[in-house]
Amino acid sequence: DQLLKGAKDFFDEDAVAQIGEVLKQDKEGVKQGLNATIPALFLGLSQHSDSGGISAILEKAKQHFADFDLKGLLGGVTNADESAGDRAVEGENSAGLLGSIFGGGLDTVLSTVAGYLGYDGSSIGKLMNFSLSAIFSSLTNKGQNWDFERIGHVLQENKTAFA
Repeated sequence: DQLLKGAKDFFDEDAVAQIGEVLKQDKEGVKQGLNATIPALFLGLSQHSDSGGISAILEKAKQHFADFDLKGLLGGVTNADESAGDRAVEGENSAGLLGSIFGGGLDTVLSTVAGYLGYDGSSIGKLMNFSLSAIFSSLTNKGQNWDFERIGHVLQENKTAFA
């Protein structure tokens, strides 16, 4: 599926290595993690494409991921001061987005995916936040097309591929 491929291709080997440093995982562990979080996020988003709630989420995402600067995204978390990195990752915007996507089910999603991968809860939250940028990059053609209606259709059409 093109959407999944586009999102996974967002992270080059360097990015995977940097995420690995943050999460204290090797590259394979990170790739395995992304293979779980990316479809989970797409599936979560596609649930909203039915209800029309997708526009509000995309509006938030548009403000947060205007330029898809992966270096900036990673720079905030790979600096020596790890606590600052944690704050950047657990920033209001990202947490707000994950909450908007999964609603009351967020904790369940995080613990299910964490259990499946053998990650701790905080690592899976960080990985989800990294994955968000890849997902919105894939859905908007790297930020060039934020047509909410088109994105809603694309999500609905691909729903079965995410499950």
